[in-house]
Amino acid sequence: MPKRVLSYLRLAAFLVAAFAALPVVAARAASPSNDSFATPLVVAQPLPYTNTQDASESTLEPLEPQNCNLTSHSVWYALTPAQDGTLKITTSGSTYDTTVSVYTGTALNSLSLLACNDDTGSGVQSAVDFPVTRNTVYLIQVGSVEFTAGILTIDFLLGNPPANDNRANALTASPLPYTNAQDTTFASEEVGEPLVCSGVLIGRTVWYRYTPAQTGNATINTFGSDYDTVLAVYTIPSGVLLQLTCNDDAGGPTSEVQFLAQAGTTYWIQAGGFGGVSGNMTLSVSQAVSATPTPTQGPTSSPTPTATPSPTPTRTPTATPSPTRTPTASPTPTQSPTPTATPTRTATATATATQTPTATTSPTATATRTATASATLTASPTPTPTQSPTATPTRTATATATATQTPTATATATASPTATATRTATASPTLIASPTLTPTQSPTATPTRTATAT
Repeated sequence: MPKRVLSYLRLAAFLVAAFAALPVVAARAASPSNDSFATPLVVAQPLPYTNTQDASESTLEPLEPQNCNLTSHSVWYALTPAQDGTLKITTSGSTYDTTVSVYTGTALNSLSLLACNDDTGSGVQSAVDFPVTRNTVYLIQVGSVEFTAGILTIDFLLGNPPANDNRANALTASPLPYTNAQDTTFASEEVGEPLVCSGVLIGRTVWYRYTPAQTGNATINTFGSDYDTVLAVYTIPSGVLLQLTCNDDAGGPTSEVQFLAQAGTTYWIQAGGFGGVSGNMTLSVSQAVSATPTPTQGPTSSPTPTATPSPTPTRTPTATPSPTRTPTASPTPTQSPTPTATPTRTATATATATQTPTATTSPTATATRTATASATLTASPTPTPTQSPTATPTRTATATATATQTPTATATATASPTATATRTATASPTLIASPTLTPTQSPTATPTRTATAT
């Protein structure tokens, strides 16, 4: 058979097969029954309800609303709940980028939008939840964000929101450590509620309040939750929520925040899902109380008695023979310097071992035996007894005159070796300030006057 004939036969066979497949292709290209607003798919009750269908051939009608990035391929559902509650609709499991909108109304061009959502979490599927009233008709529109569609899976759930869904009903995190676990599937967002954490959207939120009794580092986390959480902490310094700190992921899909909590300040804790996801949440609050510093007493708080300049080891001049200070109250140097001729001036020289003029505070201190040895006795700070240095030679002369003429005085001054030691003691500058040494002048002063009479 010629090759040309074979070619014609093959072409004919192909055409026959193509025409035979046309009914199948036409059947597959048919739009879904709920493609138009007028013919929505009625959601069967009781809930939950699930529906799966191919929406790739769905279309948009003229005047059809396009909210939350809806671009093409929409289908419609209708639900009239038998009871009040919170309705949640999700498209999790669908094979394309979906968007969901919920309306009330009877005409396509006059619908009222109640809620809508494009993406939830990190995926491209959608989820909305909103409060519903029994016997009210709700119209649900599911479309595609792209110019193509695919297999749609939609779920309808009816339930009640958590008790702490709104901030006004926030749970009190007390006593510490505090833990709370709950399902946030039907949690919602309030009007005007802050829903951003460092650029991340927060949804399906619940609230807690925390007022520490003491200042310390607070730690709040959602460890143990089974979904991607977001945490935020607020204060209300001037009637408006002010975000203090927030966190999306703390080494995983769960969250953790830490901050210095001040005693008596109320902190508002917002726990939600990343992009509006929800699930079983576990929230924990703990605090490490700051150690109160014990006030340490300064060194001045305990004055040491050693600081007092008490002359404890001082040997009191009680050893002085006569404590009467009356006779020599005025050792006037009126006595002419004639006694300088007295041969005992040498004793005076030794007596005047008080090289320092201050040592001559008491004229007859040199004549006194070991009484002057108490250097520390002269702790009294009154240096008033220091008379002019001119009186020094005069007084020494008088003392020596007395010592020579009176055997008793001589024995006291010259014979006793302690007198010499006394003079070395007088060399110490501390001895000079003692006004109490003057009483020792009395015994020697009396013979002095006698010598003058001669």
